[in-house]
Amino acid sequence: MATVTYRLKNGQTLSVVRNDYDITPATEADPAWVFTDKKGHVHTWTSRTWIHYEPDEDVDDWTPYYYCSLCGEHVHPQTRAAQRQFIYSPTLYLLDGESITKEQADALLA
Repeated sequence: MATVTYRLKNGQTLSVVRNDYDITPATEADPAWVFTDKKGHVHTWTSRTWIHYEPDEDVDDWTPYYYCSLCGEHVHPQTRAAQRQFIYSPTLYLLDGESITKEQADALLA
């Protein structure tokens, strides 16, 4: 959470608050991954021959496997460390702890 606090000339306190949420997954598709199977069919993350996963059995603890929807080949696509991704909450503007609009806050800071 990031908070910036301003002390206004009239003695009031204006706080601007925004929460940053890190939603980075552990891994993401490696766009450089290419695999050519025994039949010469090329598989990539971005090919539209796309890759699906299914559980080996109907159990809670399963490892996904991937296969090509065109040729049926089982493949093991590579992943990489994911790029950092954030989402941000709406910005809150508080005048002495009471919520105000952005326009009101801008006017106070002008």
